Amino acid sequence: MKVREESEGMLCLKRGDWEKAIDYLEKDLARVEDRESKAILHNNLAWAYKNHGQIEKAIHHYEAALEAVDQTDQWDILAPIYNNLGDLHQDAGETAEAGSYYQKALEITQKTGDDSGTAAIYNNLGSISQEKGNLDQAAAYYEKSLTLKLEISEEETLIPTYNNMGNVLKIKGEWGRAVGYYQKSLSIARRLRDLPAMAATFNNLGSICQDRGDLDGAITYYEKDLKISEEIGDRGSIANAYHNLGSLHQDRGEFDQAREYYEGSLKIKKELGDRRGMAATYNNLGSLCESRGEVGEAIDYYQNSLAIKYETGDFYGLAFTLNNLGMIYAGVGDHEKAIELIQGAQKIFEQVGDKDRANLALENIEKVQAGDCHE
Repeated sequence: MKVREESEGMLCLKRGDWEKAIDYLEKDLARVEDRESKAILHNNLAWAYKNHGQIEKAIHHYEAALEAVDQTDQWDILAPIYNNLGDLHQDAGETAEAGSYYQKALEITQKTGDDSGTAAIYNNLGSISQEKGNLDQAAAYYEKSLTLKLEISEEETLIPTYNNMGNVLKIKGEWGRAVGYYQKSLSIARRLRDLPAMAATFNNLGSICQDRGDLDGAITYYEKDLKISEEIGDRGSIANAYHNLGSLHQDRGEFDQAREYYEGSLKIKKELGDRRGMAATYNNLGSLCESRGEVGEAIDYYQNSLAIKYETGDFYGLAFTLNNLGMIYAGVGDHEKAIELIQGAQKIFEQVGDKDRANLALENIEKVQAGDCHE
């Protein structure tokens, strides 16, 4: 039996219904005999398990897929396996390993003339560059990806790259252009009824509203994101929505509600093994405790966040926590330590091109030097 292109398992995979996808794909795997179909099913199962938070099972199926495929000949199967292994390592914060797998996949897609695969890998290489803080390189990869996707008219694949380009522009403070890319993404997602993509884009639009101080607009988008994520059972997206709603309630001064959302987010992220997500929520819990005068607990949360960000190479995220921890040390009178930490944050913000936050960090350094560290 050969695996069918539009099997029930594949349809569930496209919808983001991970539990049903796993059930159907496991049944298909038990029935197939040829190595090519086994490789494809193992690869798809690994993708489903990864998105369902079962990382060990995902690794098992990726390894089984590599064993099943002829690595000297079956390039059309091998390239997506390498690409997905890159995704897995990127999610774990292992950017060097991720980049290595993406490059292996890119060599194959370029050799075989697979423009669709090449476009997907350019998007992923852009994501790695963005995480490392190289925004110009990230934008260049995203532009390459978009150019190919528009040439081959793969409308649904434009969605993540439009979102990613919007995120780069948001970091650079080009909010108008960022919203333009998010709206392009949302338009396609709505037309295709792509619920996971709609949720992701609502999240991004909420984030830009929050950055602009439009908290009512932000909560509307975040709640739309959460509603869809709950409908489709995407626990990773639920955790992100909780995190963002926590941040929003913190901005409103509603600290108890903020903490409830952060703790809900952290619980899911721990269960999923989402270390980068955990680091972001530890940072915000530190900020929340700082706002409530719980200095010792705040430092603990910031230190937890820093440890993970150093381990996972989250260069840009590191700057936020360095700045926050620096301001805490300034508040308790350790000005030398405070300036060292905030200068580290400022340097990173400058390197990634986030001019607004680089200037804020500089203002914080000046406050510490002037002895004006209390808000």
